[in-house]
Amino acid sequence: MFYLGIDLGTSYFKAGVLDAGGKMKGFGRVAVPKFREGKISRLSHHDFLNTLKLCVDDAIKNAGISVAEIVSLSYGSQANSFVLLDKNRNELTPFILWNDEQADMMPEIKEFAEESMFKPVTGIGIGISNQFLINKLKWLQANDIDLWSRAHYVLTMPDYLCFQLTGERVVDASTASLTGMLHYKKTDWWDEAISAVGVDKSLLSRVLPIGFKASQVASAANFLNLNIGTAFCTGGLDHHVAAIGAGVGKLFDISESTGTVIAAVGHGNDCNVGQGVCVASGLSGNSCFKMAFNENGAVALEWYQKNYAQSYSIEELTKLAEGVPAGCDQLVAQPCANNFKELSGFRNRQRQHRHGHFVRAIMESTAKSLGGLFNELQIREPVRIVSTGGGAKSQLWRKIKNDITGYDLSTPLYPEAACLGAAMIAATGYGAFKNIYDVQGQWLQNGQVNDNK
Repeated sequence: MFYLGIDLGTSYFKAGVLDAGGKMKGFGRVAVPKFREGKISRLSHHDFLNTLKLCVDDAIKNAGISVAEIVSLSYGSQANSFVLLDKNRNELTPFILWNDEQADMMPEIKEFAEESMFKPVTGIGIGISNQFLINKLKWLQANDIDLWSRAHYVLTMPDYLCFQLTGERVVDASTASLTGMLHYKKTDWWDEAISAVGVDKSLLSRVLPIGFKASQVASAANFLNLNIGTAFCTGGLDHHVAAIGAGVGKLFDISESTGTVIAAVGHGNDCNVGQGVCVASGLSGNSCFKMAFNENGAVALEWYQKNYAQSYSIEELTKLAEGVPAGCDQLVAQPCANNFKELSGFRNRQRQHRHGHFVRAIMESTAKSLGGLFNELQIREPVRIVSTGGGAKSQLWRKIKNDITGYDLSTPLYPEAACLGAAMIAATGYGAFKNIYDVQGQWLQNGQVNDNK
């Protein structure tokens, strides 16, 4: 008996196969072949299905099992990426990804998001941009009337996955919480937001809490070749699911992740929607997830390697950075240094600065931004924090975060916490555990390490 955990990330799709004891038996990772040109960021539904299948097939092959041994699956997903279907349930569009900026900010949505009820009802404390689903749907109505007239269903990435495997249109409250259209306390679409967008509620999928057995695989002809009857359980936002996989809730209070963006996620009963914080329904009762994030993530490091150090791998550049002292000999990377012209995002540049200096300066900049996220979450001592995401794999980066934020960050059993968290949800939804806390306690009991001291 095995569980499948899927991570529908922006840069990569990942899959992990875990056994009943929580051991990762097989892992797969495939780059997402999205189309990017100017403000456009799209992914065809064919590429979505093919990429995910390659990823899952690799995980199953590496686990040395048959796909028939998978009994349940769940996922962690990006938010605000969606596809439109017609009345015959055929795709009208590719996935319009969350970072697609073709849509202008619609004045009606901007005005609606500034109303006093918007923040406490939706749980979104960061303000609305043109990247949110609520804005893009309004823009499509105004700018592509013919397309919109043929649209009968709006499916975000997780409900499209559910639809392909089960025939049901179901979305989880976790990813839906960032659309600007959900009443997060009621775990349902907010009528006022639906009215502001001007859509019929029937276009949207049914909302269920995280960790709910939503349906089961309905046809043997499904694209992953799963058995009929395999349980499909509602997952959540990738950052929330990674927090679950890292032990937030049972073993830790907060997780931080350094990937395309940096994020800090907490879980508890303090559900105040503060400035810069997004709140979503949690794992039990009146609990909630609280998340703060910042764009100053690992993208700058990848940009530097691609443009100025192509002959080095990221690992080799990190090794060079180990020989650079704290403070980088006065070199300072501004937040999102990759958004500046050439190397103008670095202050105090000197001829003596080498690759290691620039890399460490980026790492220090990200750590400073992470400290700001901890402040936004209003952390109260004592607190237990765990690192996830690609940045958690670098011992140097973890140490820099420790030194700059003043907190002692632990590392999880598996670096791919989102896949592990999704598998935990799959196991709980299947009925193998009474709740998420139970599976965390059993699978992660002795799995945490801290090598920053």
